[in-house]
Amino acid sequence: MSYVEDTQIRNGTYKPGTLLDDGKWRVEFDSMGQVKVPAERLWGAQTQRSLIHFSIGHDRMPIEVYHAYGFVKKAAAIVNERLGHLAKDKADLIVSSAEEVIAGKLDENFPSYVQEHIVDYLNQFKNGSLIGAVADQKAPMAAPEPIKNQKLEPAGSACGAA
Repeated sequence: MSYVEDTQIRNGTYKPGTLLDDGKWRVEFDSMGQVKVPAERLWGAQTQRSLIHFSIGHDRMPIEVYHAYGFVKKAAAIVNERLGHLAKDKADLIVSSAEEVIAGKLDENFPSYVQEHIVDYLNQFKNGSLIGAVADQKAPMAAPEPIKNQKLEPAGSACGAA
């Protein structure tokens, strides 16, 4: 299956998490609308769009970057639960998924190309934002998608529904 084909949903509105084409695709959404994501993958709309628009070269973002984000997400869930900002059951689900990311069990769900990040840096510099160029904005947005989707089904929700 090609992850690069245009998967924008142009006609029809579907409930997030809806399966299409005999279960081949799952509906995800973001601020740009709905998009079809391969049902067997845990990534969301933003990662799918990046595969369509930034399918350049063969170099992938180093997987260690995503493992590091797993530590960040795990720590954030623990702290927010202790502060009373996150229910314990949700914190436990996030910690469990983050641990799977850290252990490398979800590596195939982080397909971003390095060039996507380079283009983002160059655009930030061109627009005069040194801070935006230094702070990678794509990887932090892609990392939560598999972490979120990994535990939705066991928690009683469809993948892509949250």
